[in-house]
Amino acid sequence: MAASLRLDPLRGPARQGSLVGAMVAALLRRPLLAPESSPTVFVPMAASRTGWLIPVVTLAMVVEGSAVHLLLYGLGARSGWLHGSLLALNVYTLLWLMADRRLMQQSAHRLEPEALELSLGQRFSARLPYEKLARVQPLHTGAERRSVQPRSGKKNPQVTPFEEPNVHLCLHEPVLATLFFGITRQVEHLDLFVERPEEFIAALAERIQTR
Repeated sequence: MAASLRLDPLRGPARQGSLVGAMVAALLRRPLLAPESSPTVFVPMAASRTGWLIPVVTLAMVVEGSAVHLLLYGLGARSGWLHGSLLALNVYTLLWLMADRRLMQQSAHRLEPEALELSLGQRFSARLPYEKLARVQPLHTGAERRSVQPRSGKKNPQVTPFEEPNVHLCLHEPVLATLFFGITRQVEHLDLFVERPEEFIAALAERIQTR
């Protein structure tokens, strides 16, 4: 599996712009523009069990941040700039996580006429023509997930974070995928978490067989 990473100078700024926009939308509590599920649209975060992540991270930052500020005061570091910078970093981290999750919630994997369009916020996007897809298979157990991993080298990219993948895709040849910050990578195997995995697999397998 090819694993070389490259930075796309055009996609990187565009993705950062969408992240900033999501931060503003989260702060202003604007309605979430989540796509509607359909026979050809599969929303990865619709069945997500990671709603606990933001509250837990927020609590951890409050506890840890307070401890760090007290420790710095005890060591004699009482500069307002230092404590203000640490507070700003914590706030930015929280906003980044909120924006990242919002972008994921507003994305979907789509079965287009000629290709499978994978999209998960700023984390992952790729266009997989059906003729380049060799097979799609379900992943129900840990043993099945381990069985599709390469015996050497890097593991298959896991598209949806913090979720156990339930679908594995294998391609005849590598295709280009875009990751964080516009970084691109050639991928040949992918592990996905999708809603309605049985329906997704059946619909995709039918399209693969007709090519």
